[in-house]
Amino acid sequence: MAPPDTYPIQKAMTEAGVAPGPNLPSHTPDELMKRFGSLPLLHQPGEKWLMTQRLWESPSPPAVYLDFWTSAYQAIDD
Repeated sequence: MAPPDTYPIQKAMTEAGVAPGPNLPSHTPDELMKRFGSLPLLHQPGEKWLMTQRLWESPSPPAVYLDFWTSAYQAIDD
């Protein structure tokens, strides 16, 4: 979390129309993924850990945690 335009990635996200804010982007899923895919990486893959850190609010994991691991396992190509 940082004030707008503190980092170059924030400017790139604003230009791509996917900057964080109170309203979700109104793009189609395909267009949204295309825009996210056009963003530069903050770090080389494996160099840093970028998953959102969330406290568990109950004995069950938060949805973002389950979504992350589901996506990770689906990406594994045997």
